[in-house]
Amino acid sequence: MFGDAMKALTSKDIALAQDVIGRDLEVDKLNFIIIRQFHSLITGKTSDEATGLGLVDCNYYSFVAAQIERIADHTIKIARTIVAVPKTAMKHSSDKVFEQKINKLFLH
Repeated sequence: MFGDAMKALTSKDIALAQDVIGRDLEVDKLNFIIIRQFHSLITGKTSDEATGLGLVDCNYYSFVAAQIERIADHTIKIARTIVAVPKTAMKHSSDKVFEQKINKLFLH
């Protein structure tokens, strides 16, 4: 997702940026499934044998999934900025417009 967002930013590809935005739901689902599995292990609703993962492993995957979800959220901010730039600006030297949008997004 992040690679495609950067590609969309450099090539000003709105369709690719919209595709990146659409993928965020899948990352959110993955994060939720891992959190749910971890919670099931902690509460004793499922066992290590049933999941194939121990509590320590599941805790690790929960941490990693949260970080990936956070990266995806930042990636979506970039993609939404690309989509928000007017198409006319995309055709007429929009580097300054992109710079202003990115600065506003990350510096304010």
